[in-house]
Amino acid sequence: MKTSKQILTANLQEYLLDDQVLKKLQNEIFLIFDDVYNVCKKYNIPFYIMHGTLLGAVRHKGFIPWDDDIDVVAFAKDFPKIIDAVKKEYPNKYEFAGIFYDYNKNPFFALKIMKKNTSFVEFTAEKYPNPKGIFIDIFPIFPIPTNKFKRKLLSKKVNLLVHIGTLAFEYKYTPDKLFHINKNVRFYYLKRRILGFFCRPFYIFSRKKLLKYFYQNKDSKYFAINTVIGFDKYLVDNSILNNLSLYEFNGKLYESFTDYDYLLKAQYGDDYMVLPPIEKREVHIVLDIKFGDEN
Repeated sequence: MKTSKQILTANLQEYLLDDQVLKKLQNEIFLIFDDVYNVCKKYNIPFYIMHGTLLGAVRHKGFIPWDDDIDVVAFAKDFPKIIDAVKKEYPNKYEFAGIFYDYNKNPFFALKIMKKNTSFVEFTAEKYPNPKGIFIDIFPIFPIPTNKFKRKLLSKKVNLLVHIGTLAFEYKYTPDKLFHINKNVRFYYLKRRILGFFCRPFYIFSRKKLLKYFYQNKDSKYFAINTVIGFDKYLVDNSILNNLSLYEFNGKLYESFTDYDYLLKAQYGDDYMVLPPIEKREVHIVLDIKFGDEN
């Protein structure tokens, strides 16, 4: 099944960023990331490059050429510390979104840190009530049950709650223009709107329950980094979390887990070093982008 990004990328080619704008966006995102990384280092908060950014470091020593974001991970319990530390060091530079900050304005289960006085308006999020600046995503590392059955059950619950919240939020805020592009996009989002209608009453419940799950199982030896592909496929314990290495990214060194091969194979498959075909390259579809140096 195709993802939302794949559907939109295939059908909204006219909104893809040109190479010059993409390079400028990558530079802006990198500066945000570097600020937050250094703040976390100063305050001894574990903070690691992950997902597409780790893949970019291993395969390209920087951004994947078409990538338009940076992905990092931190322990869910440390998210309030990250917010407080960034606010202290940069009181007028950054703002925040996501369920860890205000789930009434954004359903996303990562913490978004956005640069003020910039604009990054995605096609599907045009009406979202949260700030829409150029951002990085911080995904939560959180403990999961040691028992395999309980772990599988929690994986399904978390995945369901993520989708309930997203669909309910989309029902309220998805722009009508998505239904006037072509039949493929219209049919895809019509299904999501119907599902969102039935998910609406459970939005607040799903966000509160999800946050609760992120802080349970404190004594477990296992942790989750990716909520989408299943906990057991991406099972992480202290042998991985406690073994760290430095990876080159854009000419500087940043910390992540030594066993990158296990993590990248779990997420991208055994051939993660091979560039995917163009039709499988996912990007954000952007309606409006403004950089901080523009009036």
